[in-house]
Amino acid sequence: MKPLSLLKYSLNVFLILLLAINLLKLLIVLFYFFNPDHDFFGGFSILPDEINNQPITKNNNWTTTLFGINIIGSILFIYLILKFKNLVSLLNTTDLFNFQQQKLFKNIGILLIIYAGIKWIPLFIYKNFLEPSPRTVTYDFDGTGSFWFVLILGLLFTYISYAFKEARFHREENELTV
Repeated sequence: MKPLSLLKYSLNVFLILLLAINLLKLLIVLFYFFNPDHDFFGGFSILPDEINNQPITKNNNWTTTLFGINIIGSILFIYLILKFKNLVSLLNTTDLFNFQQQKLFKNIGILLIIYAGIKWIPLFIYKNFLEPSPRTVTYDFDGTGSFWFVLILGLLFTYISYAFKEARFHREENELTV
């Protein structure tokens, strides 16, 4: 099996799992948002104890809203995976350096930059405005899930888009001279 085919099948499985998990999260948040006083599971809160690996000490409408923003980020991530799957298919079936590939690289880069912001906003708001304990400043250098890593990855995809544009121009110019 070719590596790009294996990547495409892996993305399909990953996409199905992401859709199922995010649908469940959305249903839970909607149910909690419309029934905040309902006693779930014998006193346990239905909302998670953490957002982006940061502990949540109180659950209220603000926390529910921040969790909703987090779900929007997850939906954007699913859309990013779909775009990446389209890019892998194009790389597998068409010639390199065509306009569609360049456009997909640019779109994925811009969406990754937006995704980094959406995933970072709830944590920033919670840590700086809603957290009851003393506020601490962190720069979120915690590996591949960090704001900075995703932002750099988005910039990299945008740069690859520019490189594909230049390569396509040079290929067309080379075909004209031959």
